[in-house]
Amino acid sequence: MAARPDGGGAPSPDDPFVRAVGEELWAAGARLRLVGANRYDLASSPPSVGGYVCGRGYEDAELARLLDELVASTGARVVRTWAFARFTDGGRDFSTLDRLIAAARARGLRLVLTLENEWRDCTDADPATSDGRKGATWFAGGWQGAYREHLSRVVARYRDEPAIAMWQLMNEAECPDGDALLGFARDAAALVKSLDPNHLVSLGTIGTGQAGTDNARFERLHALDGIDVVEAHDYAQPPTYAEAAEPIPGTTSGAPRANSIAAALAAAHAVGKPFFIGEAGLTAPRPPHAFTVEERAAAMDAKIAAHQAAGTDGFLVWSFYDLASGDPQGWDFDGADPLAAVLLRHAAE
Repeated sequence: MAARPDGGGAPSPDDPFVRAVGEELWAAGARLRLVGANRYDLASSPPSVGGYVCGRGYEDAELARLLDELVASTGARVVRTWAFARFTDGGRDFSTLDRLIAAARARGLRLVLTLENEWRDCTDADPATSDGRKGATWFAGGWQGAYREHLSRVVARYRDEPAIAMWQLMNEAECPDGDALLGFARDAAALVKSLDPNHLVSLGTIGTGQAGTDNARFERLHALDGIDVVEAHDYAQPPTYAEAAEPIPGTTSGAPRANSIAAALAAAHAVGKPFFIGEAGLTAPRPPHAFTVEERAAAMDAKIAAHQAAGTDGFLVWSFYDLASGDPQGWDFDGADPLAAVLLRHAAE
């Protein structure tokens, strides 16, 4: 039997759900590292059926092709995607999520399902803010309306589904009112836990000093009992490849620099919870960051290796490509990109 970091026995091999054991993720009696990618629009409706589409709407054969290519080329164990209220008609139509979960399960993939967006993309804009992103009023109580209803219905429906790795309350949550954000995280996580005893919960943060998540407030948020996993996003975008030599940003100055990826990792260690990079992106070869795809792959290789050595439990690249575009340049990569081979090797470790 494998040893647990707290000295106990490993979780049962018969337990299919992802569990947090100290600062590690486990599933089916073994340590689990979530190596994979993002594809935000997998819960969009097929155009032939109609419904809500944000980004690309996938017909059944296209969704199968995308997931097959992702698994074959990268060895991905997990895909992070958006499951906002508009994808489910406010929690009334689960057909696209049902389809996605079944397709992931058939391929041995786990899903990180993100339930709402800080930004207005693919969701309802917050009328209380000038740019439509979630504001203090929303976090202080506005979420108790449509978001609460959506969360309750989705979580209750899929509480027994092991293909879901974890729920994520938000994509890139931040708020000028740090106490409002803390109250939201506490209460929304408690609601999930009351409905679903099986799945882990992540708040969903960029983790590099955004409003309400900066400095000690990042650790305070992730010390909450209902938050099981700490997340950060790495978009450190140096102007030249030579400056991409800091695999975990914030580590080369001795103590972790404040509001850096290294500081977020240190906060996870401080609260004794698993840590993962939910998004990591470098553009190639499109300007203004003139990396070649080979340079990007090398930089990501160094990042993943450094995170695995530091005990990080997941690294998800933004983003596997849009089948419709036929152009995986920029943030995206496809199965022929050297980055796919990097992920394939790390997924096998």
